Amino acid sequence: MKYGINSDFNYSDNIISFSTSSEINRGIDLENLALNDYYLLLKVTYSNSDIKYYSLANRSEYGNITYYTITKNHSNHKIDISFGQYQNIPYMSINVTQANELPEDVYDIAIDPGHGGSDAGATSGDYTEANLVLDCALTLKSKLEDLGLKVFLSRDETSPSDENTAYTMYDENGRINILNGSHAKLLISLHLNSEIYNKDEGGVEVYAPNDCNLDFASLLAKNIVEKGNTYYSELSSFKKLDRSLCS
Repeated sequence: MKYGINSDFNYSDNIISFSTSSEINRGIDLENLALNDYYLLLKVTYSNSDIKYYSLANRSEYGNITYYTITKNHSNHKIDISFGQYQNIPYMSINVTQANELPEDVYDIAIDPGHGGSDAGATSGDYTEANLVLDCALTLKSKLEDLGLKVFLSRDETSPSDENTAYTMYDENGRINILNGSHAKLLISLHLNSEIYNKDEGGVEVYAPNDCNLDFASLLAKNIVEKGNTYYSELSSFKKLDRSLCS
């Protein structure tokens, strides 16, 4: 079985740089790879029509990677991305096998309710952003689990009350590393802005990396607006699409 993947390339100073996509969430879709063993080769067609194949060696600081696809019908695919050698020739391989459940430390989706502990976020009277987004996160977690997904929360109602995530999020045991440790495929961070309720200031905003494809962010914003009977933010700063914001 062969898969052909077009790549973007740049040739300069006798060096070829190539990538499968300029967008960080495009390229080889691991979620849709069929069960099989794959070996990645670079196919080069020269100006004289000669064709040669080159194997890939790992010169980075990263080792082998194990990835689990998002849960569907109570099962997952385990994907091992590894580098090896055969008769002194380096190669890169992808092995896709069936997994009946996720490991204990691997989740489908991670939810980060913003702020928490001594960091209340935006406040209005007795209401705090930290408490409101936690309520939303707990509801969202329950709904996703009803769909069979495994969900991780960066904090819940049992988290320490003196948690000061505004200043410790990048610490060794801070929220960033805690979320990375969930090995989730998707991360949703929930926040509520403190702007005065006004059509020109309020509304749904979805932030995403500025070097990614925005289809999913746009779909997410669209569904929130339609299901929540609300509207899109009209703020123009950093706006990439009418239905999402990029930062």
